[in-house]
Amino acid sequence: MYHEGEAVPEHLSAANSAAQEHARRHKHVHPGDMEKVRYVFKNLMRDWSQDGAPERTQSYGRICQEAQKQLAGRNPDDPAKILVPGAGLGRLCLELTNQGFEVQGNEFSYYMLLTSSFILNNTERAEQWTVFPWMHSNCNQKSIADQLRGVAIPDVHPAALVQRPGLLSMCAGDFVEVYSSQEQAASFDCVATCFFLDTAHNILQYMQIIRHILKVRSSFASGANLSQLFRRARQHLPHVS
Repeated sequence: MYHEGEAVPEHLSAANSAAQEHARRHKHVHPGDMEKVRYVFKNLMRDWSQDGAPERTQSYGRICQEAQKQLAGRNPDDPAKILVPGAGLGRLCLELTNQGFEVQGNEFSYYMLLTSSFILNNTERAEQWTVFPWMHSNCNQKSIADQLRGVAIPDVHPAALVQRPGLLSMCAGDFVEVYSSQEQAASFDCVATCFFLDTAHNILQYMQIIRHILKVRSSFASGANLSQLFRRARQHLPHVS
C-alpha cells in the first residue's frame, strides 16, 4: 500500500485506494491475510532471486524447453500464444515471453496479482529491493542469522526480457469462469502450468477447459505436485470401478 503523498502508478490506483479504505476500517490484520503475505515473500525468493534459480531451472526451465521444442519455427511476427494459468508472481510468463512467445498469465489471488504487477511494471534495475522471506518463520532455521537473511530481488530487470510491446499480458480472475466461455475457444497454441493442476476441486473440469481453449495440434506442458494432485482428486472425484 502506498502512503499519502507517494506517487501511485495509474494501474494500481484503484487497488491502493481499496487498501487504504480497508486499513481505515480494520485496525488489525487477520491472521489468514498475514499468512498469505508470508507466502508471497517466500515466492518472491523462489521466483525473483538468485537463490531460487536452481528450483526455477528444474520447474520453469523444463516447461520453457518443452514449449520451445513444440512451438519452434513460428513466424516472429505471428508468435505462438501461450496461456499460463496460476501465473503467481509472473516469472514463468516472463521466461516464455523472453523466448518470443505471446503470453497471457491468469491469476486469481490479489496478493499475487498486486505483487507481480509491482515487480513487472515498477522495477528500474536488477536487485533493486531486499526482502526478508523467512523473518516470520521459525522452522528449519539453524540460526537467527539465517532467519533474518535478506534476499535481493529481482535478479533480472523484467523489461529487458520482453522483446517487444504486446507480448505479455495478465488476466485476473478464476480460471474456470474466465476461460470456459465460448469466446475463449481455440484461443491458444499452448497451455503451460506449474503447480496449478493441484489447485483443482475437479481435475476433469480443468482438463476440459484446457482442451476447450487449445487450438488443433496445440500443446499442453505442465509441472505439478502429482502426489498432492491425486490426494485432492480422491477427496473430490467420484470413485470409478
